[in-house]
Amino acid sequence: MIETQEEVPEIREPLRRVGITNLRSVAKINWKGKVYTFLPLFEVTIDVPAEKKGIHMSRLVESITEAMSEAVEEEVREAHSSLEELGRAVIRRLESKHPHRRAEVWIKTHLIIPRETPASKKISYEPYDVEVGVIKNEDGTFEKVLRVKVIGNTVCPHAMANNNG
Repeated sequence: MIETQEEVPEIREPLRRVGITNLRSVAKINWKGKVYTFLPLFEVTIDVPAEKKGIHMSRLVESITEAMSEAVEEEVREAHSSLEELGRAVIRRLESKHPHRRAEVWIKTHLIIPRETPASKKISYEPYDVEVGVIKNEDGTFEKVLRVKVIGNTVCPHAMANNNG
């Protein structure tokens, strides 16, 4: 079988970001003794040198799937401690299947945290949009990007006065 991706292209141009987007999978993270289950969206990209025609897209999916199933299996013993660690695990799996100098894994998910309201002491569930980026640079160092979007609720003075107590 011919591996087209390994052929030398007519026009040699390195590609900085080649990969997949919007891949959904299950992730369990054990953070501060509490297990969180997520259904994140993944974006995984690597660089491709000018001497290669392309990448093996199925290997990218396989790398994520293996890392995810490993994370779930490890949940019984030891889960990943963060979404960042999960991103690094995906990059480590990619290194054995797809040699590269630079890689990025972006994980987007929602986190629901129960909070007690200050006045009524009722539990409310607050949604947070979380995005974690793990970037392996060409020199082997890693960068982490964290974005969190929080929706805050305020209340009018009349409602506060009538519920304070």
